[in-house]
Amino acid sequence: MNEARDSIVEHTREMISGMLTLDSTVLSTPSDMWRENIARFEYLLSGPDMTPFDEIRLHTHFITGNPSRGIQIVDDMGQEKQSGPFSAVVNKATDAICASRHVTETLKRNVLFRKWLRGLNVPRRVIQSVSEPQALGGEKLLCTRIGGRSYNFDTSRFLTEIVNLYESGFLDFNQPGLRILDVGGGWGGLAYFLRRVFPNSHLTILDLPETMIFSIPYLKMVDKNKSFFVYGENGSVDSAISDNDFSFIPPTIINQIGDDTFDLVVNTGSMAEMTAEQVMEYIVQIKRVGKGLFFSFNEDLQSRNTHLRSLFQILREEFTVAEGNYRNGSFRPLFCTTN
Repeated sequence: MNEARDSIVEHTREMISGMLTLDSTVLSTPSDMWRENIARFEYLLSGPDMTPFDEIRLHTHFITGNPSRGIQIVDDMGQEKQSGPFSAVVNKATDAICASRHVTETLKRNVLFRKWLRGLNVPRRVIQSVSEPQALGGEKLLCTRIGGRSYNFDTSRFLTEIVNLYESGFLDFNQPGLRILDVGGGWGGLAYFLRRVFPNSHLTILDLPETMIFSIPYLKMVDKNKSFFVYGENGSVDSAISDNDFSFIPPTIINQIGDDTFDLVVNTGSMAEMTAEQVMEYIVQIKRVGKGLFFSFNEDLQSRNTHLRSLFQILREEFTVAEGNYRNGSFRPLFCTTN
């Protein structure tokens, strides 16, 4: 019997149950798409079997899709930083591989991703901090190994986000004590990697309570030496956000967060899965709780979501928007500042 695991899961379920008793709001009401998703992982929210949490990473496909589907092509790769005969030979070989009609799409993605990695001009700590942790099922995911690091759909996407943030100058990577809000934090992967890149930062995940059955146990077990606050525990929300490495907050109580609390607000994927009404309400709150910096890494439209016409159009109407250097498949980086 794994007593530490069981204690974490039981406490998480208790906290989620408490959050679900709060009065619902536009932000806390799941879309039709997310009602379907939640129904599929109901077995994690209740029941005596705790063993899935030993390999919780193998269950996160309910949040992001199958992470083993492979790394993504990184578009708009820009100029190679290397020069000289070696780089010329490597680039020529890369182009030949990608041009061959016998090369699979998976191999082409891997080759282009390697080319992108070679051309990055970012601190080594950024590259070395983003890799699939070999724990809680991560070691069983199908990954591409590059430079001793494991990449799959999730980790390639998170690395693309963080590299965009660095190269844009949107945020000072050497500023201590940053407070970052991850809207729709999913299984906690981006928060985990941001905390590694910004080791003295404070990460807050704001998400539907049900999805925290992934993020809270995952982060508590894979990053166990950090401090955690879950809404419903003792202490005010604002002080918890500043005092803890990780905080978990339901959308229902976003009004309890003070103005200008966060140095950066980020959203990956989930905003394209919301209704138009939810997107607009989130924008109002992002402008209030943030200090004017919002980074979106989303698709314009999610095929299963029929309640949103165009996320990018809404963002351009509500913010001053600049596009990042690197896209990852259909995900586009948008740097949004308040008008």
